[in-house]
Amino acid sequence: MKRSFFYIFFIVNLLFFAQLPDIQAQKPRYFLADSLFQQQLWQSSFEEYQRQLRLYPESHPWVHVKMAYAAEKLSLWAESVYHLQQYYAYQPTDGVYDKLLHVAETHQMSGYGRDDLNFLYTLYLEYYPYVMAILLLFAIYLLWVFWQKKKQAQKVPIPYQALFFSYILLLIILTNTFSWLQFGIIRTPEALIRSNPSAGAETIGQIRQGDKINIVGSEDIWFHVYAQNQLGYIKKSDLWLIK
Repeated sequence: MKRSFFYIFFIVNLLFFAQLPDIQAQKPRYFLADSLFQQQLWQSSFEEYQRQLRLYPESHPWVHVKMAYAAEKLSLWAESVYHLQQYYAYQPTDGVYDKLLHVAETHQMSGYGRDDLNFLYTLYLEYYPYVMAILLLFAIYLLWVFWQKKKQAQKVPIPYQALFFSYILLLIILTNTFSWLQFGIIRTPEALIRSNPSAGAETIGQIRQGDKINIVGSEDIWFHVYAQNQLGYIKKSDLWLIK
């Protein structure tokens, strides 16, 4: 029991904390795009970054920063906020958010303000790394206690077992909070909100390019969305998903 308890604890922490970004391996992929970017060939660099992102969707977030900058130089404001939003999901700092909000407000794009849901999500993104760092320190402490008990051939006290299971539960809650919620940005000049997932359904609203909306589900070629204070359906092809 003591041995299995120790190994379960070790495997859980390995799964949650041993995920290192493969930044160095990605550099050769973007050599041409970076070269074009440095020469301020914005259109060519933007297209090359797009091509590489299609091939390697899980690329490092710095790619989105450069794409946002190139898109801004090309006056592609919807693309600019999309890539800023993608970067913000990885690096949720006030500076990135302020830039994102400035571009959105300047070009009258809706959905970027800190309403109740977005505010909670923003707090979650901003403080998630710190909470996980504290949990990692706590995990190291528990690991040391379990190791000491194992060396002394002693049973792990019940309070520590309770802490262990509480720790696992907290990790599950933190990593799954907001997992049901997705965000999207309108990519077409105008998207129709329909009452049902059908092209023949009643049109109940319209959303402009660059507007950000909440996605609560999907059905076939449609996203079930909450926008303009109502639920409706938008074609998947009309949206960029924020990952």
